[in-house]
Amino acid sequence: MKIFKLENQLITPEELREFEREIGLSLPEDYKAHMLEYNGAAAPGIDVFFGEPDDGINFSCFLPIKYPDSSMVVEKKDYLPENHLCVGLTGTGYLAMSLDQQTYGSIYVFYSEVELKFLAASFTEFVDGLTNYSDEPVFRCGTRKAMDELAEELNLRFEEWMQDWPYEVADPADLDKYLDHYQTLADEDKKFVLMEAIIQATNDQDTDELFELSWKKIEPLLEKDFAIHEYTIHYWACFDNDHLEDAFRIAGNMRLLWFENWEGYA
Repeated sequence: MKIFKLENQLITPEELREFEREIGLSLPEDYKAHMLEYNGAAAPGIDVFFGEPDDGINFSCFLPIKYPDSSMVVEKKDYLPENHLCVGLTGTGYLAMSLDQQTYGSIYVFYSEVELKFLAASFTEFVDGLTNYSDEPVFRCGTRKAMDELAEELNLRFEEWMQDWPYEVADPADLDKYLDHYQTLADEDKKFVLMEAIIQATNDQDTDELFELSWKKIEPLLEKDFAIHEYTIHYWACFDNDHLEDAFRIAGNMRLLWFENWEGYA
């Protein structure tokens, strides 16, 4: 289950290798895979914890290697032990990763006193220990791999800077092409990304008649794969907007679908 929010411009494998050369150390493979996918990544809200909410670590974000939204990036700190990097933020502190031979890949939390507290033996173990305790659906976003493959399969434009790629390239005139391709997919990440484009194409149909016809085509797919698309459905339902006329055209349909299928209401 993906609980990370893409916030920074993505990096290339060469930029990652350049960073390793700059610090003179090799990064763990699981961490490198994550950074190529997200270049950092933020929690979707304030309720993501490593451990229980009462006594756990409130995760905030992993820092990017470059192209930050803020001034903070992954780096060595003078006050950290040798061969340790500051790699993330918690609600009240920081996350460090050891690149020392004895504790290679281990994740720690530290605060102003810079005393490291062990959390996990690897980046993967730390990520697997994160839980979103919000009663809203868990945040999910498209993977770089899924976008790359769909762009090639559907002959769609893809640029590195396109963080909202499926919404940016969706064409209402190509809705049936997207739907036909969706039916061939087994990979859930690709289904998730392509459905974002399908919903955008449906929402942008030229007339109300075409919109209603399009909705009848996509509604069964959303119901069938509700577990994959629950975050997307919740987003398009615009529950934070009390005035439906000011929300997305498709918001009313999405709200009804949500109430009929989400386990919190069903």
